[in-house]
Amino acid sequence: MGADILFIGDSHTAGPFGKLLHKELAKSHNVTTLGHASSAPIHWMSDEVFKLSGGVFNELKNHGVIYKNPTPTHWREKVIVPKFLPLLEDTAYHSAWKGNAFKPSHIIIALGANDARSISDENGNIRATTYELRQKAIIDMLDALNIPCAWIGPPNGIKKPAANQNVLYTYLEESVIGKCEFMSSNHYIVRGCDGVHMNCPSEMDNARKWVQEAFLFIQNKLLQ
Repeated sequence: MGADILFIGDSHTAGPFGKLLHKELAKSHNVTTLGHASSAPIHWMSDEVFKLSGGVFNELKNHGVIYKNPTPTHWREKVIVPKFLPLLEDTAYHSAWKGNAFKPSHIIIALGANDARSISDENGNIRATTYELRQKAIIDMLDALNIPCAWIGPPNGIKKPAANQNVLYTYLEESVIGKCEFMSSNHYIVRGCDGVHMNCPSEMDNARKWVQEAFLFIQNKLLQ
């Protein structure tokens, strides 16, 4: 059964994008997906425990068997963000998954959207201290890896200030490229829903196109 993939991300991974991509990958691979809304690399890497709201998607598929989130929560409820480093040894994030997960051979990361407002203002003026602090979390995350990785950048949206989004992509590209295969999703513009997320009927076609591009990118760049 293919590769053993760990897929982590934020609200996009907790929503339609993550669920659909998990389903596609799980047709040929073992996959653990942990999508936690409102999260950024700093939350996954810090020693501090963070509880964030907005929804989660946790699912494991291993050798054809599906393991759901044993403790489902309402999207408004604050939920602890997983810690990244232990997952590199065993993707059994939930105790109920123990003995049924795996040590990942490949990793997909779809984080960064929630760094945007911390690293610059809406006019693109950089907040140097938080820029450096949050960038260090990305670099530390990737330096901890000794397995192939792919990083999927976030989509654009009508509620995202252009200058802020431009800074975000510069920040992600200079942090990730050379360490991990990087896919820009900046050409996807969310016009419906809340102008940020593809989580309502009017954005489902957009979400599916994004998933298909990401799936092909992963197949060609990560899993070849």
